[in-house]
Amino acid sequence: MRKLPDIHKLKESEYTYGQKFKQLFQNKKFLAPIFKNVVAEYKDLPLEEIENLILSVIRKAFKRRRMRL
Repeated sequence: MRKLPDIHKLKESEYTYGQKFKQLFQNKKFLAPIFKNVVAEYKDLPLEEIENLILSVIRKAFKRRRMRL
């Protein structure tokens, strides 16, 4: 008979896995090449400019969030 995985361990590993991806996708150096190759409007932009665009969007989001609080 096959033993089922411990639910607590499974939830913990999923949480850790999700957190690692969140950390990865918060990194503008990681995102810039993806945007350059996936988003048509960014294709001809240098990576540094894409990184600056990512930062500007993040700053705007934080400003809006602070205004709501």
